[in-house]
Amino acid sequence: MSGAIVDTLNVAFTAGSVVADTFGIRALLEFNRYGTATVAPLPTQNLKAYYIRRNRRDRNRMVNVFAGNGQLVYTIERKTQFSTVWSVLSTDRREVATVNAGLFNRCFDFHNKPEVQHRDLLAETGLTGIYRKFYLADGAAYEWSRSSGFLERIVNPGGGDEEIRQRVAKARLMRQFRFDYELVVDESGIDADVAIVTGFITMLCSWGLGNSTATRGPTYIPGNPGPNPAPRPLPMPTPAPGYPLLPPGGPLPGPMSDPNNGVELVIHSGSGTQNATTTVSLDDDNVFLVLDEADEHGNFMSNDELLREVERQLGV
Repeated sequence: MSGAIVDTLNVAFTAGSVVADTFGIRALLEFNRYGTATVAPLPTQNLKAYYIRRNRRDRNRMVNVFAGNGQLVYTIERKTQFSTVWSVLSTDRREVATVNAGLFNRCFDFHNKPEVQHRDLLAETGLTGIYRKFYLADGAAYEWSRSSGFLERIVNPGGGDEEIRQRVAKARLMRQFRFDYELVVDESGIDADVAIVTGFITMLCSWGLGNSTATRGPTYIPGNPGPNPAPRPLPMPTPAPGYPLLPPGGPLPGPMSDPNNGVELVIHSGSGTQNATTTVSLDDDNVFLVLDEADEHGNFMSNDELLREVERQLGV
C-alpha cells in the first residue's frame, strides 16, 4: 500500500514542479544556494550517459536502464505496484541490488559490492527544496538536489569557505509527465551503479515529472559515439571461386552462371597495387553495375569508360 502512496506523492511533486517552472520559482530557489562554498563543476570529458525509463508494457512494475548506446543494462522491477521493494537485475536476471523506495524507509543494498552494502537515503528539506543525502565508504556525504538535478560530493559540509561541492552526476527529465530521465555520470567521481540506484530512488520519491523540458535529445558528450554510431565501411567482396579476373586493358568476359542460377561479373581494374575487385549481380529483369576503382590513396572513384564498355558488351 505504501507503494501506491509514493506514486500519489509523485503526482503531487509533479504538480509542484509545474507551478515552480511556470512562475519562475525554481530559478529563485537556486540563486546563491551554496553561499561561499566552492563548487567544482561536472567534467565535460570521460562521462557516461544512462537512460532510466518505465517499461511501456509494464509501467507500474518495471523500469529499464539503458546505456548511452541504447543497450539495456539493468531492469528495476517490483512484484506488485503496491510494493516499495524493487530489485535491480542485470540482463542475465542476476540481482545486483535491492532498493526500498518507501514512504519513510528509503535505502539500498548492493549484493556484489562489499564496500557499498546497506545505505540509507536521508531526506533534508530547506528553502531551496528537498535533498536526498547518503554516505559512502570514503566518509564524504553525497547529495541529490531536486532544484538543480546534480549529485554532489560534499567535503566539510557547513564549513563556509572550506566547503567543497564536487558535482559527479546530473539527472535530467527528458519528457515532461513521462518517467524518462537521462543520467550523466562522472565514473571517476562515483560508481555508476550507485548513481543509478540513488538517482532512481530520488526520481521516484522526490522529484516528480513536471519539470519543463526545453529539448528531448541526449546531452552531447565529447568522444561518445552516441546511440547511433557511424557504420564502418564494408570490406570489398572477394571473387567467386572459379571466376577469372580481368587484368587492366584486357577483354571483358561475358556473364557467367553460378550453381545457384545467379549471374555474376567479376571486374578487376585500377592502377598500381591499389586495385579493386567488384562482384556485380545480374538477373533477368535488372542489371546492377557497381564499378569502383581505387587510386593510390585507397579512395574509390567511378570508371565511366569501363562502365560504358560493359554496358555495350551486355547490350544494356
